[in-house]
Amino acid sequence: MGRAFGHSAEGVAFTWVAALSSLVSGQGCDFAGDEAATALALKYMITSMTKASAPNDIYSRHAVLVVPTDPINGGGGIGIDMYSALPKKIVGGNFTTSFTKFVVAAHSTHQGQKMFALGDDVCGASGYTDSAAANYLQTQIDHLGSFGPEVTNCSQPGICIEPLAPGLQQQLPFLGALLGPTRSLKGNLMPLIMHGQGIRLGSRLGDALASLTKAGAVWAAERVLFIFVGDLSVGLPAVQADVCDTKTVEIATQMGVPQIAEYFDTLLSGKTHEGCQGPRAAPVGYASILAGARVAAKLKLLRRRSFVSHRTKYTQDLTTFEKTVRGFASMVFWDDTRSPGEILGAEGGASLLASGEAGSSQQNLTARHLRHARVHGQVYASR
Repeated sequence: MGRAFGHSAEGVAFTWVAALSSLVSGQGCDFAGDEAATALALKYMITSMTKASAPNDIYSRHAVLVVPTDPINGGGGIGIDMYSALPKKIVGGNFTTSFTKFVVAAHSTHQGQKMFALGDDVCGASGYTDSAAANYLQTQIDHLGSFGPEVTNCSQPGICIEPLAPGLQQQLPFLGALLGPTRSLKGNLMPLIMHGQGIRLGSRLGDALASLTKAGAVWAAERVLFIFVGDLSVGLPAVQADVCDTKTVEIATQMGVPQIAEYFDTLLSGKTHEGCQGPRAAPVGYASILAGARVAAKLKLLRRRSFVSHRTKYTQDLTTFEKTVRGFASMVFWDDTRSPGEILGAEGGASLLASGEAGSSQQNLTARHLRHARVHGQVYASR
């Protein structure tokens, strides 16, 4: 597990906030197709891919990501590194992700009923939801009966206080950037919002989502990226946050779902676990993290990579920082599905063999895709 303490994001905050300004007007899931936001997301991904410490690519049929609510500014952008390391392939001289379907699950910023909304109840009739998958998931949940997560109906007044949480919206431009200029997210998305978090809800939601890819299921032939949005602790002193958030991520990535659930329940009930005490030490997005871990376990995604960050503009040395901080994590769960020949080729320097196409080097690839990062005629170069 890596750490990225004290990352400052002031240099990118203005541009990202400008792109997010459209959220005020209720743009909703159409933010996925916002040209300015997608180009900015692409710019930051290319910067991540071309820096000296660029993360190694992962190769997997399915993958689970846990990312900060704000992928640009949260923890100095540690979520961007995870997005930039996802499997890619060459299509028409440009890179695109090898994933074909996408789940984005987030939680409301308000604690409502321990239920979740999905599909058009989240995105509206915008065409982004995969309707067949939404209907299939609802059917699977109905079959589970009392053992399934509870789905809410947002047509009832006062139920869905926050129909589309910012944490979900802010991931969508990254999916647009991953897909590239020739593919669309429309019809390929499963959006979900938990309007109230709970241990049972997170675990059962993970079970339901994993069923989308089982044999005979609606997405059995697809390559699915599951994204779960949630931050770590809020309000702990910096040194304590370092200890407790690192422990949270270690447990989430190395332990089984029952142990993860027990750890979260211990903190949420006000008890102490290895020096970490009470709800402030628990992750803000605990149900999202638990759901992600459950999907990873069900799909046998046994490889893990994680980073913990505590961003502050005051200091990079947490040992001397006296104020409280907010914790962020990025985690990825995957399983290497390449053949032995593909693995040997990648070790020899070919960078995009996950798709079976050797193609160009990473440098040529990113240069080619930069030509498509245009906003009002301006090409964004990586910095």
